[in-house]
Amino acid sequence: MTIFLLQIKADFEGLSSLTPRPNNTWTLTISNPQSSSEVREMVTVSSEDEVAVENDKVGLVNFKVKWEGAKKDSTLRVCTGEEKELKKGKGKKKGQGGEDWDSNVPSAVEEGGKWTTVLAVDCRGLEPTVYHPHPTDFTAESEWGSKFEEEIDLADEDGWCEYCDKGGEPVGIQEFMWRWTAI
Repeated sequence: MTIFLLQIKADFEGLSSLTPRPNNTWTLTISNPQSSSEVREMVTVSSEDEVAVENDKVGLVNFKVKWEGAKKDSTLRVCTGEEKELKKGKGKKKGQGGEDWDSNVPSAVEEGGKWTTVLAVDCRGLEPTVYHPHPTDFTAESEWGSKFEEEIDLADEDGWCEYCDKGGEPVGIQEFMWRWTAI
């Protein structure tokens, strides 16, 4: 079992929070760690989608795939932050950002440009390699209390910007970056 953390950072203007939506459906590219040529792109996973794994102690997972020639399914389970490994800090590598993971994900804005964990996945026989931002992945709130729950397109190279009526100022996200970190 390896837990991978999806971490983000960006430059924020006029925002007090950027938070993943509860029970979000995440879009990823996964690969077979035994064969770099076996890749599945645009895979969607959500903690609400559950599938059983036959003949395995894992039970329910959120995604499974059987790679060519494999005897068992490879699986991915979205972690809720209640897992013992995450709470106890097992396997964490110092300085890789997993230190503060829990089910109440901190706002990326509050972390002040540092890498912030927004998703943890328990993987067996597969690795997430790419995160594909979707406009409905996050919600934001301005410094003046306006909520932005519509589309926040972080895939746009020019960034995301909006006007805050309450504050009379623009708000935005630029230089959005992501990374996967194994703990």
